Amino acid sequence: MINSIIQKYNALHNTLIDRSSLEELLTSLNSIKDKTKEAQYMYDRIKHVLESHTDKSFNIKLSKKIIVQGLNAPLTKKLSKPKFKQGQKVEFKGRVCIVTKAKKITKRDFHSGKENYKYNLKYSNGRKVENVLESNLKHFTKPKKRKTQGLNAPEQITVDLPPIKKVTVDLVEHKVAPATKLQQVQQNRNKIATKPQQPNISYPDVLSIEKQEVNVSSQHFATKPQQEINKNATVVATIPQQLQQNRNNIATENQQPLKQKSNPFKTSFQLLNQEQTEPTEYFKILNEDLALFLGKPEIKKKGSLVITLDSEEGGGKTHTAYQFANSFAEAGYKGVIFSFEEGADNSLSKEKQKKYFTEQTQHLISVVEDSNELTNAENYQMITDNIDYFDFIVIDSWAKILELNSKAKIDKDFRKKYNGKLFLIINQRVSGGAMRGGTNVAFDGDIILKGEVDREDFSNNFIYNHKNRYNDYHPLKELKYSPFYQKLLPTKQEVDI
Repeated sequence: MINSIIQKYNALHNTLIDRSSLEELLTSLNSIKDKTKEAQYMYDRIKHVLESHTDKSFNIKLSKKIIVQGLNAPLTKKLSKPKFKQGQKVEFKGRVCIVTKAKKITKRDFHSGKENYKYNLKYSNGRKVENVLESNLKHFTKPKKRKTQGLNAPEQITVDLPPIKKVTVDLVEHKVAPATKLQQVQQNRNKIATKPQQPNISYPDVLSIEKQEVNVSSQHFATKPQQEINKNATVVATIPQQLQQNRNNIATENQQPLKQKSNPFKTSFQLLNQEQTEPTEYFKILNEDLALFLGKPEIKKKGSLVITLDSEEGGGKTHTAYQFANSFAEAGYKGVIFSFEEGADNSLSKEKQKKYFTEQTQHLISVVEDSNELTNAENYQMITDNIDYFDFIVIDSWAKILELNSKAKIDKDFRKKYNGKLFLIINQRVSGGAMRGGTNVAFDGDIILKGEVDREDFSNNFIYNHKNRYNDYHPLKELKYSPFYQKLLPTKQEVDI
């Protein structure tokens, strides 16, 4: 508000204005609560004019204009140029940066007396810094190379050499007749024949040659014959001699017989003839039809056995799983059914439990469902933490496991993680033969069971062995287990007519 009044006051210079306009300006100045020096000055001048003169209009001529304060004040001098240019290297907090942008000085900075440019910087690692004041930057100067001092300084050695004697030799010019073509050819042949052949060898990195200092003055050379000097000097091996010694050493090393590596694995003979401390154990199946259908499932010492069962919906997969669990419980094995499709504490699941479990097996089989109060990770951990207690584990279904943990793998997280268990993992086959949870799930089992579905009559559904490593029955696909009749269907026999 004060700036607008100052502009109106400054505009009165050399203008004709009526009395009412001055009174309005005086009223607006009087309404300012905290008057500055400029506002008080304008108020006193206008009030003096109105009280001293009774005219209705005035021709105003100001003796002094009021300078506008704040951001709207005019610039009283030119702004200085930025000290650093774009792309220039500078030092900021002891590190080298590159100027990416120089920002202009704002009016607020100018009027507050802080005429200081701001810069955007960029480090060599790509990190950016913005709005850095010019006063915080320094010109980048390349550091001077310092001379190495101390223990790492190069050793300076001064050697006193004897003065060089100048020898003058009288040269005699001999004129030689030019050689003929035959002579030139013969000379070239002699040069080729006498040219030493350089051996194709690799020079060692360091030649360790012992040397002994021999102080021989110029007078010594003049007085003693050459043979006597050679006797006093230590014999030093030449480079070709040292190379020959290295070749001889390498040749003797290569003549040494190489050590034969031993087989890191056991051979078939060793596996077959090694002493077996414990005989192979198999799961006991009291139900004769299931024993013939599944064969002799092994209780593995390392890892576990996996049975996969897949069919379209309505094939009797859950019915078969309850019947299998009851058969293993009859032999005394503890079992658990993770019933994530149907649930556990409902009428649908309880009807199957009453139908397929005996009073004895009900004490050995647990039926579990996922909890809504737990997260997916906690439900998955509830499964993996409690598997060790049971011998026979039913997972219904694998697609629900993947909903709890999308990275779960049958081979890594179940088969190889636990020892001596038997897993029955149910998969649902959708239209077109594809599997919920991926097609690889159906091939991860030691025993792969598949179901045929008759949607009009459930009694015609049956389960058959697609692959079974523990059943030598032939042909294997003739074994068909009926979830409805809870036994094997009779095989078709050929009859001669």
